[in-house]
Amino acid sequence: MGFYIEVPHSTGKVEQIKSRVDYFKAVSEEDAKAIAAPFENTTDLLKFTMATDLETSCAIVCVVENTGMNFEAALFCYDKRELEITFSETDLRPKTYIIIPWKDAVELSVFDEDFKRKLLL
Repeated sequence: MGFYIEVPHSTGKVEQIKSRVDYFKAVSEEDAKAIAAPFENTTDLLKFTMATDLETSCAIVCVVENTGMNFEAALFCYDKRELEITFSETDLRPKTYIIIPWKDAVELSVFDEDFKRKLLL
């Protein structure tokens, strides 16, 4: 898996992310798959606009509960390949898919500064 969103606490990441962004929407795995379906190339940026009042590009984040280890991982699914990793039928860990503004996903992620600049273009 690729880049993660870092917040102060290792659990409760969905709520921590929600409190740091301008727009937030929880979606089902099926909804996440439907959003990604039109993206043919798995390495194209998974950057899209929601059919809402929000006039900014959005991103999908998958928060994975690592039960028994007392931490969650918030994966920024910046391309289709990253998102498809979360759909593995052998990975039974609970997952929550959320949509947040693209700029917030980039800014909250653990990217080096050069890569962040490229993603924000």
